Amino acid sequence: STLAADAMRKQGMKTGVVGVRSYRPFPVEALTKALNRVETVTVIEKDISYGYEGALATDLKGALFDAGLSPKFSSFIAGLGGRDVRQDQIVESATDAIVNKAGYRWIGVQGQ
Repeated sequence: STLAADAMRKQGMKTGVVGVRSYRPFPVEALTKALNRVETVTVIEKDISYGYEGALATDLKGALFDAGLSPKFSSFIAGLGGRDVRQDQIVESATDAIVNKAGYRWIGVQGQ
């Protein structure tokens, strides 16, 4: 969320938000243009696909790779089953991705 990015900027971190409004056709050109100079990409999404991460993360990682881009990449699954996702959870997860190079995890699920 932009509020989480604002909170992280106040802590001195360089952050931003890119929202995906349309998934099919996948906006490869717009996303690679928006992310062509970033060091870290963190995807927080409310879905899970069979396999390792969310569908958006998988498709975005492939698009960036095809464009010759290789930022550090993190994928977080949040809000499953209609659970609320709090701003502090987003800030904590995104900060962890930047500082500790977190790769994949669930947010707001019991035992996590």
